Amino acid sequence: MEIYGETLNYNASHLVLHIGQTKAGSTAIQNYLDSQRNELLRHNILVPDLSLSRSNPFDLERTSGHLKLIRSLARNTKQTDLQLKELSTHKRVVLSAENIFHDRPDKEIAEIANFFCNYEITLVLIVRSTESWLKSRYIENIMSGFKACSSTFEEFLQISISGGVHDYASRLDSIVTALGAKHIRVINYDAELNKCGIIPAFLKAADLPVTDFSRANTIRSNVRESHAFLIEAKRKLNYLTKNISLTLRLELEHKVRFLARKIVKEMKVSPAAWSQPISFTSKVYNEIINSNKRLIEEFKLHPSLPDPKHKKIIYMPDHHDKIPAEKLITNGLKTAATLLKNNSQRQLASPSISLLNLNGIEAVIEIIFHSTVSFHLSSETALWAALYEKRFPFLISSRNNIKKINEASSFVISSKILDCRDLKNINDSSKYFSPGIFIVPPDISTSRIISVLNRLPNISKLILSGYGSKKACNVSNQVKCTIYKQIGGVHVLNL
Repeated sequence: MEIYGETLNYNASHLVLHIGQTKAGSTAIQNYLDSQRNELLRHNILVPDLSLSRSNPFDLERTSGHLKLIRSLARNTKQTDLQLKELSTHKRVVLSAENIFHDRPDKEIAEIANFFCNYEITLVLIVRSTESWLKSRYIENIMSGFKACSSTFEEFLQISISGGVHDYASRLDSIVTALGAKHIRVINYDAELNKCGIIPAFLKAADLPVTDFSRANTIRSNVRESHAFLIEAKRKLNYLTKNISLTLRLELEHKVRFLARKIVKEMKVSPAAWSQPISFTSKVYNEIINSNKRLIEEFKLHPSLPDPKHKKIIYMPDHHDKIPAEKLITNGLKTAATLLKNNSQRQLASPSISLLNLNGIEAVIEIIFHSTVSFHLSSETALWAALYEKRFPFLISSRNNIKKINEASSFVISSKILDCRDLKNINDSSKYFSPGIFIVPPDISTSRIISVLNRLPNISKLILSGYGSKKACNVSNQVKCTIYKQIGGVHVLNL
């Protein structure tokens, strides 16, 4: 049989291996293949079951393809894995694992070659332009509960480029050599998406029959929202919740997407889409040009990928919709707190999420959101306040190095955390700031609270977090004020 100008020998055993890229139609391809397993078996083509790879209970369309199966090769579980035994009984096998191209170690690729040493191998690679792929990959890394990335785009770009992800041809060279692949098919994602569709293009390249024309032309999975306010809010939430369990991160992703859709419905104008310019050095620019050229000449890519823009761009901060972003941060943080308490997760490694476990802490988050000036005995609540623009969060602590706190969180905070000792240099602080709130974490003595209160200007609310009713009443009596509201272990006192 001849395809792409080459003759495929189907008297020999044959493996079709779809290796990527990520964010280039892989979920749609995998869902189509999974839906057609029985039909393809009638053509003596095995597509191993993908049901076990659907590890996100909140998004059953998402799949890692056959990645788990391939990783089991590297772990030498050939004798115990039923799927691996099944592979050896079929002469035509199709595997799809988009992470192979950029993310998987050489050891795993070598194990694929060892297991399928008696097979002819056809590699199918679907690629996007470097700029388009980097942007899409970044958004996925931010939004996905699996990755939960909190880096800025510039940081992500630097790390990605230093890892050589932009040199497609060199990476493909190394995979072809490691696998001993005889047939290589490279598809232009954007061109095929705008022509006949990714699934028909993949089936043609892989020489697979179209067993369901309707599904092949209509499935399009893993299409995600890319609103600027959503990406920015989720990035900050990732930083605050990075050490919660994977299951909770996936649930938080699901709920944040739902919250964002509600916010969009309430907006009078459409939210701005996330966008960031990319500037490559001359060296990287030339490497991309040469790689694109090699994909055409050596791997028969047609049409070619667009070359990157060769101009220097000054990085500017993301321009996101401020009000919806801050609203989503607030609701997302409250949602994370609720998830933590509902799942009784108390042993957390990061101090940045410890107070989220407190009963009623959602009320504190809401009060911080509505307060311009706030005073904190905890660096955690000070960080929450610093997430918002044009705020004045003061940290009252001689033990914390505020400069280091600001530097460590500079990529997520929008307002600088201030040293409360600076108030000594202001004769009458009330002239400069609106009435503030004073947030007290658990286990602070009444005498300490009163001592601090006496040094603070114009406080309108005293918020006790994690206090029992008896202690809260004692504090209110000592400072001569009334408890305005109690929510769980949170007591709000009006001063």
